[in-house]
Order: sequence, then structure tokens, then C-alpha cells
Amino acid sequence: MHPIFREPILHFLLIGAVLFGLYGWVNPDAASPTGEIRVDQGRIDQLAAQFEKSWQRPPSADELQQLIDDFIVEEIFYRQALALGLDADDRVIRRRLRQKMEFLTTEAARFYEATDAELSAYLQQHPDKFQSGSQFSFEQVFFKGQEPQLATRIQAAEQALRANQPVTGDATLLPGFVALSPAYDIDSWFGDGFSAQLESLAIDQWSAPIQSEYGVHLVKLLARQAPRLPRLAEIRPTVEREWRNHKNQEVKSAMIERLKSGYSIVVETHAEGRI
Repeated sequence: MHPIFREPILHFLLIGAVLFGLYGWVNPDAASPTGEIRVDQGRIDQLAAQFEKSWQRPPSADELQQLIDDFIVEEIFYRQALALGLDADDRVIRRRLRQKMEFLTTEAARFYEATDAELSAYLQQHPDKFQSGSQFSFEQVFFKGQEPQLATRIQAAEQALRANQPVTGDATLLPGFVALSPAYDIDSWFGDGFSAQLESLAIDQWSAPIQSEYGVHLVKLLARQAPRLPRLAEIRPTVEREWRNHKNQEVKSAMIERLKSGYSIVVETHAEGRI
């Protein structure tokens, strides 16, 4: 066999020729799509802008001509593929077209501008999305958790603290004083679950030993702020973002229902109870 007949590109061309010829014999009108391919100035400007965005410079005259030639070839293949029905039953193409339709519906939602009244109502209707967690302020003395004399040292420290005497504890990068901070920040510093142990502490009293991921702590709770729903002015951008996401979904659902109304939908099942 001559080496040229083993070239993959030749196989591709032969398969393409057979496919085009067979489909043209079965459906001669569809296999030879006709029509003008117009590359207007707007399209040329778009091609040049895409090139400049990718390469951070405008295309040269030769590069621009290559972009135009590539677009023409792409358009020819696109039209020919549609004429041959190559888009039918293609999951990738179907998924991409669905994404484009969904994009159009979300773009439609951009025309909606929320009023303060709408945002305030959304804030009140969805408090769980925006409610701040508990906040705490406290002092703490740290002890490493593996020391043999730990219990004795902690007991001595508790007695000194009750007598208002200074106690240094062990060296640590953890802060000795924490200003009023959200529970999630405290847990990020001291480890998961640490803030939950602060909920039951009495104000202005040194606690019994509290365990963390790093060791043992004696804690004096200075202030505790219960969860609250912020005012709209405090978190307006966040509320507006969530409202817009909700509106996008609302518009999308309405669009789907309107489009479905134009179809007679039949779901056939082969076994009872299965869909």
C-alpha cells in the first residue's frame, strides 16, 4: 500500500466525501446549501477586537485577512453541518444551545432594577441568608495540652485569676484579647467549635478549662452579641446580589413555563412507576 493511503487526513477527506455524496444523493436540496456569506465591517471589527483582547495588540493586515478567511471557512462548515443534520441528537450541541437560551433569560433579568422597598422586603423574607451569627469578645490564657503538670498549672492559674493576679500561660500566636468578633472568625483562629463553647459562659468571669485544637484555655467572656438581622443600608450590595439571583431564577422559570405551553408534551413509560 502506498504510504499516502495511510495518512489520517486522507481518511478524513474520503469519509467526508462519502458522507457529503451519500447525503446529497438522498437529499440533494439539503446537501448544497446556498446563500450569501457577508462579512460586514461590524463583523470585521469584532474579529479584530477578539484578536486584540487575546494578544494585547491589534492584528496586522495579513492577520486580519487570515481572521476573515477563517471566519468564512467556519461559516461554510457551520452551514454545511446544519444542512447535513450533523447537529441532530448531539448531546454536546444540545447542551450548548440550552446554555445559550438560559443565558438569554438571565440577560433579560438584567433589565429589572430593584427598589429599596423590594430589597427590604426580600431581606425580611429571607432572614437566614443575611442574619449575622453570634459575636464575642473575650480574654484567654493558653496552656499546651501535652504537658505532664498541666492540671496543676491550670489549677494554680485559676486561683491566681480569681485573685486578680496576672497569669501569662504558655507562648502562642493566638491573641490574648479578642475584640467583638463573629463566631466564624473565632473558629478560624481557635479551631472549629471553639465559639460554641463561649455561648454558655457567664460574662466577666473566668471559665473552667476549655479545649481547642491547640490546647487548653481559661477564658473570660467580656461581651456577647446575639445574632441579628442587619439593616439594608449595612448590606445592600449583598442583598441586591441575592435578589438578582432570585430574579434570574424567577424569569427563567417563567420563560420555561411559557415555552412549554407551546408544546404538547407526552412522556411514555415502559414500566409502571418509572419515568
